Amino acid sequence: SHTPVPPTDTPTPPTPTSQPSLPPLPPDPQRIEFQAEDGTALVGYYYPAAVNPAPLVVLMHWAGGDQTDWLYVGMVAWLQNRGASIPTPPKPGYFDTPYPFPPLPKDLSFAVFTFDFRGYGESATADGSQKDLVMDARAAYITAATLPGVDPVRVAGIGASIGADGVVDGCNEACIAAL
Repeated sequence: SHTPVPPTDTPTPPTPTSQPSLPPLPPDPQRIEFQAEDGTALVGYYYPAAVNPAPLVVLMHWAGGDQTDWLYVGMVAWLQNRGASIPTPPKPGYFDTPYPFPPLPKDLSFAVFTFDFRGYGESATADGSQKDLVMDARAAYITAATLPGVDPVRVAGIGASIGADGVVDGCNEACIAAL
């Protein structure tokens, strides 16, 4: 029989604080143009975190909406955790009040990347199939992981409706979790 021998020197797993810290990027959104694998033009916005490098959350919108919906429900400001105010929706009744997200610890800040699937918002007009949605989601994850100030090994996705399909089905080597 074989008796395992415990290691004498237990390595310390890497933590976010063990990485070199750089000055945070400005909080202002950055418009990002990118393409799906088939060449379809997509548009996203990058909201840098208060830490650098930062974990990143890719937000994928629901059918009938677009990436700006994440602003009006307060999700972008909450994840960024930089004291940003929630913008007023473009029309009354759109989102009457932001969602009541619980406070985050002061030192916790996520970079956020939102984008429009093809045929929605600022992205190319096209009829998207399930295959196209996955292609768009995969391109968003890959693009987001390369943005300045992002820790490329800590990228996750959150989606609703078609975005829920996208975060799961598009999750690839650039994604560690999908909700």
